[in-house]
Amino acid sequence: MTETPQRVTDELFQRVQAHYSAPEMVEMAAVIALENYRSRFNRCFGVEPRGAYAGLEDLLAAVGLPAPEAARRS
Repeated sequence: MTETPQRVTDELFQRVQAHYSAPEMVEMAAVIALENYRSRFNRCFGVEPRGAYAGLEDLLAAVGLPAPEAARRS
């Protein structure tokens, strides 16, 4: 669902359906869609986290990404 274009295959849908109820799947899809929107909106306007998440640097380092400039200054 996070790829562009989305590629949720019937096989993937069936695998997810085996673990989650319909209401849970709707909620999960809504949360993913909201996060995608927020992420793209923030990137478009250069919105940085401003240190709101104390573990941000560790999280980014774990996936091989540098901390945002604002986080390095604080």
